[in-house]
Order: sequence, then structure tokens, then C-alpha cells
Amino acid sequence: MPKTTRKANSSHWASKAGAPGSDFETSVAVLYRELGGSNVRRNVNIHGNEIDVVADLPSPDGTSVCVAVSCKDYAGKVGVDAVREWNRVVGALRGANAVDMGVIVSSRGFTQDAHALAAKLRIKLIEFDALRSAGCDLRPYLELRAEELVRQAAQASKTYVPMRVKLARDGSEHWALDAVHAFLQGPSPMLILLGEFGAGKTTFCEQFFLTQSQAILKGAKSSRIPILVNLRDFPKHLNMSSFLTDLLINQYAARCPNFATIKRMSEDGNLVFIFDAFDEMASRSNYATTLQNFQSLSAFLHGKAKLILTCRTHYFKDQDELYTVSKGTEFYKISQTYNYTIAVLQGFERSQIQAYVKAVCGQDWKRHYQTIENTYNLAELAQRPILLRMITEVLPSLVDEGKEINSTSLYSHYTGLWLSRDDWRTSLSRDERLQFTIALADSMYARNVDEFSWGDVQHAVRKRWPDATGKDLEHYQYDIRICTFIRRNYQTEMYSFVHRSFMEFFVASRLYEMIIAGDASELERRRYSNEVLHFLGGHLGTRQTRETLVAWLTDPSTRSHRVERPEFLTSQSLSILSRLEKSHGDLVVARAALKDIGISEWQGNRLSLDRCPMKNARFASCKWQILEMEQCAIDEVCWEGTEAGSVRFEQCALQDVSFIRAKIDHCTWDRGGCQRLLFEECTLSECSFVGSSVTQCRFLNCNLKTLGFGGCEVRGLSIEGGTLEGDLRLPKDVQDVCLEGVRLSEGGEFLLRAFEGCGDVARRSIIISRCVGLDRKVRLRLRALGATIQ
Repeated sequence: MPKTTRKANSSHWASKAGAPGSDFETSVAVLYRELGGSNVRRNVNIHGNEIDVVADLPSPDGTSVCVAVSCKDYAGKVGVDAVREWNRVVGALRGANAVDMGVIVSSRGFTQDAHALAAKLRIKLIEFDALRSAGCDLRPYLELRAEELVRQAAQASKTYVPMRVKLARDGSEHWALDAVHAFLQGPSPMLILLGEFGAGKTTFCEQFFLTQSQAILKGAKSSRIPILVNLRDFPKHLNMSSFLTDLLINQYAARCPNFATIKRMSEDGNLVFIFDAFDEMASRSNYATTLQNFQSLSAFLHGKAKLILTCRTHYFKDQDELYTVSKGTEFYKISQTYNYTIAVLQGFERSQIQAYVKAVCGQDWKRHYQTIENTYNLAELAQRPILLRMITEVLPSLVDEGKEINSTSLYSHYTGLWLSRDDWRTSLSRDERLQFTIALADSMYARNVDEFSWGDVQHAVRKRWPDATGKDLEHYQYDIRICTFIRRNYQTEMYSFVHRSFMEFFVASRLYEMIIAGDASELERRRYSNEVLHFLGGHLGTRQTRETLVAWLTDPSTRSHRVERPEFLTSQSLSILSRLEKSHGDLVVARAALKDIGISEWQGNRLSLDRCPMKNARFASCKWQILEMEQCAIDEVCWEGTEAGSVRFEQCALQDVSFIRAKIDHCTWDRGGCQRLLFEECTLSECSFVGSSVTQCRFLNCNLKTLGFGGCEVRGLSIEGGTLEGDLRLPKDVQDVCLEGVRLSEGGEFLLRAFEGCGDVARRSIIISRCVGLDRKVRLRLRALGATIQ
């Protein structure tokens, strides 16, 4: 029977075989070669019959089977006529011992009658998509990996609580599992799941893997097969394709010819990759390499491929900024360009906390829950899953101490239980164990590693305590194996902290000791992560620690001359100081580089920065009476929710600076440069640019009372939405001014006064569009001046 080649939908093969017809046969031949076929030939004439593909396939007993394949690239399903015709050809060839088996490969499937007839005639029917994944059996992987996860305490005790996410594109909230299923059905190729430490990213991935794999093992055919990869385990010397192949075949005994088969299954929409802890993989390399690793993930995103990636939030944007600021990190920009979905894990709500406490505490759960609700700061901490787990384990003794509770004190109390174990009475003291654990964590952090061997521990013990006996080491080995915050990988015999946050907590503990001792060397030498600074700020600050940090900020002589990048010390000192105390008097900082800092809810009388370059900084919900900066280069800085009685920038160069929901009574930019400033939902009174160069400044939905640009060169000024009242003072050297949807006072008379002093308005590109409150007479006079009124 002649073949009816489907030409109407050639795009169907764009991601599979290139084009219909002969290319379809070529693709089938390639697949049989990848399945282990030998002597694979196309368009072979056997006894007067032209066969599309012939291949010798290996059989379990070591022999080979000669297969004759008819390729049907039809527009619809293959029917019984094609099966009868092919049976006539194959029957003759079998009789002549020329072939052993007949196969029909269809691009669009088969009718029910065709399947029934083929079964009687011993003709094998295969859909092309099924052939692409033939020879690959991932069930052993799903079974073994699921067994591992079920054995973990959180899964075995059924304490998992469903989590919620907020989508970055519109700020809407959804159950995390629903959001993932919507992603799998939608057009976006990658879902990026963001969250701070202990937010439940890994737990959710494991729970999703269990749900998905168990459905498949029970026979669900429409579900994508999940492949869960913990990127902490990804070796730097391997590429991802080799790593995945080794993971599936060698570690979990899956049957898979090669990575090409995995890639095809992904492109056909049969898999979903789950890459967990990208940030921990990233921490082992520099920024450029990290960015390259993120971009290289696009190699997995062809056809119908889907990938879920988890990461800590700051690699993309601070969580609040996701919904307010129009720009983010380079990772965020790439995600926007390629239509990746970004979802942020939300903290537990009251009902979720109740569900967890009930699952853990049983019949006595109400009493424990009331304790959490009635204890200062405990309910807030319980919103983070990892902290809630610790709270439920140490709740009675935690409350009995009566001390201030924050995440640092919670980690301190939790780890203290292990450090106080009686098993150690015959070997190391509690303080010795604490110092050793801190040293071990600091060493791991410095080397950017997440695991350590027992040999590493022995070496460290003997270096710290040369007289340690073999029995001492046995005690330590026993205790470290049953430690609640250190886990052991029984396959590799490697150890790691059960969560990276424990390592960060111990590193912060060492830094706190150094601050008390007045030792700035570590803060000078290295930039520490936001998480380490978070724990460090949770220590109860003393007068001594405050004075030390202020000295490092204000006295350049405290910095070692050997340090090439002193901003490490100054930036981190300011961040730590703002975490230790939420209010201060006057703080005057001079000639200190401030970079990569995040300060929130800090208030004081006066903050003065003199010749302090500042880059990539964020101030959230801070309040000052006076905020002044002189001769500062300020780049990529965001003031969100800032309130100030007076703000002054003198001879400062500002670039890509944002003010979000700020409230400022008087603000002056004096003799500086302002490029790409964004004011969003701000309330500003007496805002004045004096003798500055102003380029592309935008006021979005702001309430403005008197806005002046005296003696400035203005190139691009946009006021969109909000209100404008009082006065608008524009210089003669102004161009590209746009007012859109602004509510104007005085009938717009002040606009007339402003533009009358601009010279030839027609050449200045002045556009006034859809503004409310503009009098008809003013409108006509503005048109007469040359302004465009819409």
C-alpha cells in the first residue's frame, strides 16, 4: 500500500524528526541504533519488497532478532488495512527466513481495530513517541528514591503540612502543589521556587516527588516522571548529563540506554526535572560561573520539557522587591526574558501551624499551640517550617528560660541540648565541643563545602587536642552520628549538617565572639552571606559590641592596611549594627565603602555619610529625622518605606536609585548627577534638585508638593498618576517632560508658570496627557506655547 505522507502539519516534526516522509524513516532508524540495534538499514529490498527500516536487535539470550519496520507518517491513526498489508509482506519474509518480526511505527497512533488485528497476527505496533522512550525503565529509580524519602522522619511521621506560594507575575497566592500542576499544564518551561533558609523548599520538592512517583507506580499514565536532583551533590568536575546518567543507572539501577533517551523523554513531555538547592551549588563558585550555570539550564528546556528549580530568594530579588521594584538581579532578568515562572514560598499561616503542632504533639497539641501563640515572637518564628520543627522539640525548656526568643536563640537552645549530653563526660567538655563544632562549621564555610568525612573530623580533633585517645575519638564518632543536626550518608560515609542554616549559625557564633574580642580580621577578609549576618544580628547586643562596630565604621585606622577591599568590614559592620539595635542617635560615617547591604526597620536621629560609595543596597522601613550624604557615588540602591524629616544629597552621583513608598518632608539634590531615579507611591514635600544633571527620572503614583529643578539640566522627566500641587519649577535647559494621569491643583496654573520660563516649549518635547483638574484656559495657553495636550 502506498504511503500517504502527512504534510499539513509539518511543525509536528520540528522538534522530533525535522520534516515528514523520509526524515521520519531516518529518525526511526536512528532510534533503533540507540536501542542497541546493529546492521540498521533504510529502504532495503528483500525478495522484491521495499522495507523502510531493517535492524538486528539483541535478545535476552544473547542472540539477535531481525526486525522489519514499516514507518507510517500518516495525518491520522493507522487502521486495519495497513496492518493487513504489512502482515502479507512480513508473512512472506518470515516464510523465507529473511526476518523474525514485523513492526509498524506510527506518528499518530493506531485505531482500536488495528491493535486487535495486530495482536492476532503477531505484528507489533509502536507509536513514535513510545519508541523515543523505549528501552528506558525508570521505575526502579522511582521505587528506591521514594523508599529513601519515606524513611525520613518528616515523611514517616506524616507531619508534612501543605505550603502556599506567591506568584511574582501578579502577587497572587496559591497552594504550592496547585501552582506546580498549573505550571506543568502551562507554557512556561521553568518554575523557580524561591524561599529563605528553612522555608521548606527541599521538603516540598520531596513531597511532590513522592506524590508524583507513587501515582506513576500505581499506573497513572498522564503524569510526568519526576527526576529529583539535589544540587548539593553535583560534583564540579562532571557535566549534568553525565551526572544524571550515573544517578539513574548506577545509583538507582534504572534501565536507560543513554542521556539522549532521557533528553527525548523530556522533550516529549514525559519528565519533570526537579533541581533542588541551586544556591548551594552556586556557593561553590564565583558569580560569573553561577550565572553561567543558571543559563546552562536552558539546555534542558527544549520541546515540552519542564524544570523546577529551588533557590534562596536573594539570588533573584528580595521577597518584598518582587512585587514593587521594576528591576532585579541578572537571574531575575533572564527569568523574565524566557518566561520562567517565579513563585515564593510563604510562611505558615495559623491553620498550618496548628496542623503541624497537632501532628507532632498529638492529644496535647492545643496546650502547646497556646504556648506558641502567647509567647513573644514565637508565633512569628513558627511561620518558618524549620523553626517550627525546632520549637515543638524544645518548647517547654525554651519558655521556662524566660529569655528573649529569636531565631538565633532558638538555634542556640536547640544545639545546646546536643552539646550538653552526658555521654561526653568522659571525653570533651561542653565548651570544647562547642568550640570544635564552630571551628568545623567555619572551615566548611570557608572551603565552600557541604560535607565532611570522619577523617576530616579525626584530623581536626587531633589538631585541636593532640592528646586525644582512641577512646575519645570513639566517643566523638558515636555522638556525632546521633546528633540531631548532623546527618550521615550511609552510602558515601560522609557527614553534613542536616540543614545548611546550622553551619551558618555556628559561623555567626564565631564572628560574634570575634566582635566581642575586637578582632575585625574575619569581617575584613570575607563577605558573609545574608543568612550568617541574620544569625549574627540575633545575638543580644551589648554596649561593648555596639561601640566596637561603630568604631569600625567611623575610624578608618581600625582597618588593616593589608586588606584590599575594606568595604567588607564597613558594609558588614553597618548591617550587623542595624540588626543588633533598631534605634540609635547620630551616626556619622566617612570614607567607608558600603556594598551589598540590607537594612530594615532602623531608626534614629541622624545618619550622615561622607564620601561613602554605595552600591547594591536596600533600606526598608527605616526612619530618620535627618538623612544626609555628601560626595557619595550611589548605584542600585533602594529606599523602601523610608520616612525622613529631611534628606540631603550634596555633590552625589546617583544612578538606578529607587524610592518606594517613601515619606520625606524636605529633600534636596544639590550639585550632583541623577540618572534613572524612580519614585513609586511616595509622598514628597519640597523636593528640590539644585544645579544637578537630571536624566530619566520617573515619579509614579506619587503625592508631590512643590517639585523644583533650579539651575538643572533635565533630560527626561516623567510624572505618572498621583497628585501634583504647590509649584513646579523647571529650568530653561529642560527636555522630554511627560505628565500623564496626574491630578493637578490650581487648575494647572503652576504648569503654565513652569513652562513659560522654558523658552521654546515646542522644541522641548512637553507632553501633558489625561491629567485631571487642568482648566480649559490653561490648556489653550499651554498649546499656544507648543506643549502637546492629549
